[in-house]
Amino acid sequence: VVSATEKARYDSIFQQMAPDGGRASGAKVAPVLRRSGLPNDALKAIWSLCDVGGAGSLDADWFSVAMHLAMRSKKGEPLPQVLPPEYVPPSAR
Repeated sequence: VVSATEKARYDSIFQQMAPDGGRASGAKVAPVLRRSGLPNDALKAIWSLCDVGGAGSLDADWFSVAMHLAMRSKKGEPLPQVLPPEYVPPSAR
């Protein structure tokens, strides 16, 4: 679902957040997602879909999914209630 071009761009953004142990905390991810201009309820829904383990942090793959969902939502597409299987990163399957 996330194209190779998007993944490279999102990976670059992820690395700029100085992830700890390969994960970026919600405190680091939130300001990046807020730049999308989406309302807080949409951002919370995206976080809920992507913070699958409830760790309060995302790895690079799940961050890419979160960014992809944010960009789709910004274009007016509805957020899924449940994350479709094709959105699950290969590393989490």
